[in-house]
Amino acid sequence: ELQQEVRQVRMVPAESIFGGFRKMVRDLARDAGKMVEVQVGGLDVEADRMVLQGLKDPVMHLLRNALSHGVETPEERTAAGKPPHATVFLRFDVSDGRLVALVEDDGRGVDYAIRRKAVERGALSEAEAAGLERDALLDLIFDPGFSTARVVDDLAGRGMGLSVVREAATMMNGTVEVRRRAAGGTCFRLSVPLSVSTQRLFLVECQGHLY
Repeated sequence: ELQQEVRQVRMVPAESIFGGFRKMVRDLARDAGKMVEVQVGGLDVEADRMVLQGLKDPVMHLLRNALSHGVETPEERTAAGKPPHATVFLRFDVSDGRLVALVEDDGRGVDYAIRRKAVERGALSEAEAAGLERDALLDLIFDPGFSTARVVDDLAGRGMGLSVVREAATMMNGTVEVRRRAAGGTCFRLSVPLSVSTQRLFLVECQGHLY
């Protein structure tokens, strides 16, 4: 009972950390000359305050990445037969006892300039890049220093955003993956433990000592 009470004291709604993200993303989009509707869901989901704080920077990186690489300008969207307003989604949920954060956009999808960039950096030969499976290709975007942006600006080009996301997820015993969206665009899925106060352990006793 004491353990449960201590755990509950640490639990707070996602709203307490991410409540202001909708306006922040809209402002960033406006400054970048893009029209974006931001939809945020699951803010009533509760998790350990430290876990939510740990997710703050990774989620911000993913949102900035969506604005920079995923969302097109109104002119590009209109030319592609899309509405001028793009949509960026941020959702929180609990799945299998873990906190899941989804960052999605209905933009241009994963940039296959990844292959070109990997060859330019000397990471792969042209033949290797051409034959690389999609999952392995997408994994490259989490490498430190990797960026497909042609210009460095407030949103992109520093090549550190997604490597920081993976490092943060790993530090929290979590994972990050890229998923396809049936309606087009990109979806990043972060999964981390609901609480830092609970860890899976394997106890071994050997010659009177407990490890």
